[in-house]
Amino acid sequence: MIKSVIKSISILVLISSIAAFTITSTLLTFIKVWLSVTVLQIIVYSIYTKIIAYLYTIETNKFNLAKIEEYSKQGLNVTCPCPKALKAFIPIRLDQNNYYKCLDCGKNVAVQIDLKTFNQTDILDDSQMQIEFEKAKKELEKLDDTKRTRI
Repeated sequence: MIKSVIKSISILVLISSIAAFTITSTLLTFIKVWLSVTVLQIIVYSIYTKIIAYLYTIETNKFNLAKIEEYSKQGLNVTCPCPKALKAFIPIRLDQNNYYKCLDCGKNVAVQIDLKTFNQTDILDDSQMQIEFEKAKKELEKLDDTKRTRI
């Protein structure tokens, strides 16, 4: 780390000195030009790093969006048939063959999808459930009353 800081400062001083020597002829203007070029280099470097960081952020966001799109597709946790039986999450697509490469054995593993159909049940809303609960509660109370009268 110290090496890189010393290297950066050396390059900064060298460029400023070369620019000041080529532009000026007197010592007073040399110092002004040297300081001006040094400050200009720092400003340009600062702008450059901000632009690079901005571009890096854009590329990272694009990559993350692409990754989210891939994972938002249907996927499965699968187990490799090799002896270690490593588990992996793979995206599943119905329009193509699905396979992945096992990290342990290095072989391509095919994934076959078995589809099943089920009846869909309707979920009662809370008000309907409350009405059914009240009816059941009244029926239980009636049963309790009839048992008490028999005894």
